Amino acid sequence: SSGINAEYGGLKGCKCLVKKQAMYLPVVGWYMWFTDYLFLCREWVKDQGAIQRIAKIWANYRPTDISNYYVLCAEGTRFTPAKHKASIAFARERGMEPFRHVLYPRT
Repeated sequence: SSGINAEYGGLKGCKCLVKKQAMYLPVVGWYMWFTDYLFLCREWVKDQGAIQRIAKIWANYRPTDISNYYVLCAEGTRFTPAKHKASIAFARERGMEPFRHVLYPRT
């Protein structure tokens, strides 16, 4: 589907929620800043104002503007032997096939 979106211009409106440190990446970070991406510190007290600010900006997009996609990429954790062992146990308790190279999400 991303090929279709790119062909018809749909990805021009892609918006992501990213770590605040990403804004300091040369060119890419600047692009995200100027195109209204949401930068998060991962602390509610600090992020609440940023979320309210960007929500107002996003709410003002006209319906005739390019369709927007809002992307949130779940953050992972470091893969360690202990965490992998716990992941295998979690999977087996639920009758699932254990992964070899990634951990099961436990939410």
